[in-house]
Amino acid sequence: MLDNKTNITEKGFEKQLAEYLRTQIGHSCEILTSKAMLYRIIIDANGEINPPLEKIKDPKRGQSAFETDILIKDKENGAPLVVIELKVRGFSTHDVLTYSAKAMRHKEIYPYLRYGFVVSGQEFIDGKFFIHNIGFDFAFMIKSFSKNQKELVDIIKRQIKISKNIISVLNKSKRVKKYESNINFK
Repeated sequence: MLDNKTNITEKGFEKQLAEYLRTQIGHSCEILTSKAMLYRIIIDANGEINPPLEKIKDPKRGQSAFETDILIKDKENGAPLVVIELKVRGFSTHDVLTYSAKAMRHKEIYPYLRYGFVVSGQEFIDGKFFIHNIGFDFAFMIKSFSKNQKELVDIIKRQIKISKNIISVLNKSKRVKKYESNINFK
């Protein structure tokens, strides 16, 4: 169970949530904190890939990679499935603009990636989120950890499933006749 302290730091929240998710998500996924993910791959004038192939599987912040708060990867193939950006005690317009743009950059490299925004200490999603969001697939406000943690885990499990389904389509192992995006408000 997550701690419900109001004076928790973002790093403390990251650590607690990651530890909790490790107990709830199952053994098929790896839950990582403060991991960098590529936001660009360039083929230069000489036809060379930058960053080099040997660095693509383990990107470092500052080398065409942004750091994420929580990264959920498939243990079997290492594919990044879900990223969760965290904030404590509310969020600003700047947070939504910055992290939403970051999500879009990551999705250019990993088109199956699901991206979320989880905020502790706030009960409802402000309108500024809906005005400025372009890259988040889900957002969740946690006023009380003890009351909301199961619902958050359910959302994350759905996002993992969606990501894996998109990977199947991209790998041509699943054929699709119909697609629709559904937004749930609660």
